[in-house]
Amino acid sequence: MSSSAKRAAAELRAQADALDALGGLEADLIDAKQSGDQDRIREAADALRGARSLARDETTSVGGDAYVETMGQEG
Repeated sequence: MSSSAKRAAAELRAQADALDALGGLEADLIDAKQSGDQDRIREAADALRGARSLARDETTSVGGDAYVETMGQEG
């Protein structure tokens, strides 16, 4: 496998791992918000933001929590 193929495969694995983690992190944020603990909310939100950033590729930009396709991909 070429180095570019290995790099692409590694990026896809990282994206898949991040997507797998999103559901649990979203639940953690909901629990934190219900607890009212501001530190816990901040930590959960930061963890969720980090996982979302890993799930995005270079063709997607983000504003807030909304994803915006920037390369005009149709599908």
